[in-house]
Order: sequence, then C-alpha cells, then structure tokens
Amino acid sequence: MALRVSTSTAGSMIRSGIGSAAGARAPAAGGPFLLREALSPLTPAQRFVKRVVDVMGALCLLVLTAPLMLLAALLIRLTSPGPAFYTQTRVGKAGREFPLLKLRTMIAGAEARTGPVLATAGDPRITAIGRILRAMRLDELPQLVNVLRGEMSLIGPRPERPHFVNIYRRRLPGYELRLAIKPGITGLAQTFCRYSTAPALKLRFDLSYIGNYSLALDAEIAFRTMLTVLQPSRAEGLAATAIEDPE
Repeated sequence: MALRVSTSTAGSMIRSGIGSAAGARAPAAGGPFLLREALSPLTPAQRFVKRVVDVMGALCLLVLTAPLMLLAALLIRLTSPGPAFYTQTRVGKAGREFPLLKLRTMIAGAEARTGPVLATAGDPRITAIGRILRAMRLDELPQLVNVLRGEMSLIGPRPERPHFVNIYRRRLPGYELRLAIKPGITGLAQTFCRYSTAPALKLRFDLSYIGNYSLALDAEIAFRTMLTVLQPSRAEGLAATAIEDPE
C-alpha cells in the first residue's frame, strides 16, 4: 500500500515526533506500491501537465523576482569577496547529477578545507547578507533556471549533494525511492519540517508526496511555501551535535 500521509495529517506527524529521534528509520513504505511504481510514479499525462506548469510558473517567477535577485547579487558582491552566484552538484531524478544554481550565502570557499559540511545554528561561514537570504529562502530563486532546463520541478523532494545521498542510501531504507521524480525548489517536507528535522521524517513526507501526487497537492504546497517563507526560524541550521541532515 502507499504511504498515505496527506497534508491534513502531516502536522500531527510533526507534533507526535514520528521519526524525530536520531536513530529513527524510514517507515516500512518500501512495500509493493513503492517497489512497483516508484520508477514511474506519475502518469504520462501528469508528467506533461506538471512540466507545463513548471515552465509557465518558472518564467513568471523569474520575471517577478529578477529585480530582487539582481539586488541580492549586488549586495553579496559589495559585502563579501567572491561571486554572487555559484553552482553546487546535486542528485536529481534517477540519480543523475546536475549543477544546482544558488545565490552565495557563505564566505567564498567555505568548504575548501573541510569538504561537504552542513550549516549549523550560528554558522560563522554564513555572511550577514547570507543570513537574510537564507531566512527568506531567496538564495534558492536561481533554481528557477534549473526548472526551465528540466533538471528540477517547482515542487518535489529537495535535491541533495552526492556525499549525503550516499550516506542516506546506507542509513535509510527506501531513500532511493525519492529519486523517482524530479527534485523541487520546495516540497511537502519543506513546508512541514525544519532544516534541522531528522532525515527519516523528511523521507516520510517525500515518499508521501510521490505516493499521493496531484496538482491539488502541488497547489497546497505552493501556498504553504509562501507561509513558510514568513517563518525565518524554520531555516535555522543544525545544532552542533545534530545528525547529518542537508537541505
């Protein structure tokens, strides 16, 4: 059976703390439904309509937010050395890697010595302008270009870096099933969880989205995303002792 967690019951999952412990595992959702349909969870008609909505939505949002992105880019260049935009390798549908576009919110070369490291609460690598951009999720706006290129969707599971995907494949049964569809700029997990929420719980929401996909669900997630942007605390980094949980 599908993992049935509608948006109307998702809040209770968060409040009850299902899967919130560090050692929590993904639900036993890798049953017949997901194993049988995960490789093509959307019908051809659904994929076509979703792509049309993605292209039209991304074009409209790019026009509306272009001045904001240019202003943010200018402030980044004026307040810290380094480029305003950068790319980061992420894992998309079917495990294909692609260059994800972002506005830079950390000092240039933040991971040059350490390799992939997650942001923590009060992370000194984050610039003053970067904190504002991250709190309002404005650093994600360049990914509208990724949507136009067909690498992402407006809504879907957030794409992770290869380093963390390899970790989660070992730790979380069923994690690869979230790669069955294109990743999104926002998703069900991002509207109900925090940056610091345990990955096992985020996985529940990602699989629920895939198993319950509909345009109506996408519309609700889009609306909830606007509300989430107004809650900067939800973008706070991990506690220093938290388990690895990238966004």
